[in-house]
Amino acid sequence: MKKLNNFILFPLILGTTCLVCGGVVSAINYAVSGKIAENSSGKVAKTIKSVFVGSKEVKLVYDTTSDDPALNTNPKPFDSHIVQYYSVVTADEKTGHAYLLKTDKGFSGTITVLACFLDNNMIGLSYIEGDEDSLGVSEVNKLASYVNQGNPYVSGSDFSSFTTSAGASAKSTLPVLEKAINAALADISVRSSDLNFNITAEVSLKEEGFDYVTYSVKTTAGDTDDYDDQYQNLEGEFTFVYSINEASYKLYRINVTKHSSNSEDDYGSSILDGTATDAFTQTLIAPAISGDGVDFSKYSQPLAAIASDKTYFTSDSKALGTAYTLYSMIYEAGQNFTAYNKETNAAIKIDDTHYRARVFNGTYGKLDLVATIDPVNRTVLSVEYKAYSAVAYYDNFGVDIIKGNTNSANTKRNDFVKNYVKFPAEGLSFDTFKNVNIDEVTVGTGATFTASGYLQAMQLIVAEFEKGAN
Repeated sequence: MKKLNNFILFPLILGTTCLVCGGVVSAINYAVSGKIAENSSGKVAKTIKSVFVGSKEVKLVYDTTSDDPALNTNPKPFDSHIVQYYSVVTADEKTGHAYLLKTDKGFSGTITVLACFLDNNMIGLSYIEGDEDSLGVSEVNKLASYVNQGNPYVSGSDFSSFTTSAGASAKSTLPVLEKAINAALADISVRSSDLNFNITAEVSLKEEGFDYVTYSVKTTAGDTDDYDDQYQNLEGEFTFVYSINEASYKLYRINVTKHSSNSEDDYGSSILDGTATDAFTQTLIAPAISGDGVDFSKYSQPLAAIASDKTYFTSDSKALGTAYTLYSMIYEAGQNFTAYNKETNAAIKIDDTHYRARVFNGTYGKLDLVATIDPVNRTVLSVEYKAYSAVAYYDNFGVDIIKGNTNSANTKRNDFVKNYVKFPAEGLSFDTFKNVNIDEVTVGTGATFTASGYLQAMQLIVAEFEKGAN
């Protein structure tokens, strides 16, 4: 038999080798992946037992990672941060709660923690896994070392007081952790409530502006027989605003445009126009109707959690159907707002010589600035900062760029300020900003992201001008 030509034989051998190696690697990856999952699960079980010492039962109720429909399909309004939920029967027959939570991205990645609760207080916290910066993980472990049954974290406590590091890692990690923990606390309230108030909402974006987002909401109340003075249907518009300098969201305006009720009630009407004197109206409704605005975090919990909060509702509260329906409308609009890509880099024309830009530069900073331009000579004459995020631009390196300081020990940072931030009398040409490659800008720790955000803002302004000029 004639030998196979080497040009044929070599590819066959190579291909076979690759297939075998590929199979081996896949098997190893599968085994390693399974081992990691097994280790994580073991750590969760061990931690729950160490927090709830002598617990009589630990039951996995909800699991997004499971293929079992009974575990990952549940009528409760689960938050996306919740990976698993365990119900615990403690040694003294109380109901405890354990949540495996995954945060949003902090400084450079996410973290997964196990948070344990008793009587609506967090009595245990343990880092499980994640790809966050080591300094951020260190802060989580430090916080975890403080929390126990004798020193629980109570909802509403000052989370920032646990931030001891001056670095951006810690300042970015703890806020996303707090958000995940609050999601678990809200879920506990829902599970503990017997509230039966079925509301469906139809939400649509009515208006999109540079600062404001307005939603139209129509609600239909379902089984509301438990409550008198119901508004069965409400329609309204809710305007949210993002404050870049405070890095916060506010409900800025409430306008109920239509309502119908089973029994028209003066107190229900006074809730809708913000004149009612109860705590719910005065805290959550009246300031938004007046235009002062209310921190959106106050509307971030499901209705059942708010309805069981004695801060807002007591046994003397009136027109509950009206209050519950209105809150549900705000909650539904707010969920759409937070899902909406509001953190979009944008520029607008104010007048012929002034343009405004805002830039959300990931977790590293936010800028809002106004540039004065010469439209004839196509130059930028000056820049005024409306706001920048002092939390994300966390040190003097970034602030040097914001303020145009050139006395830094870092030569690259000084050169950047001279080339792009200091404006001569004739201004800087549009091409100065158009032609720079932002990805190649490196001006030193802490300032690179500031420089990048600044250049993005200036390029947006130039592009907006040219769009109108063409």
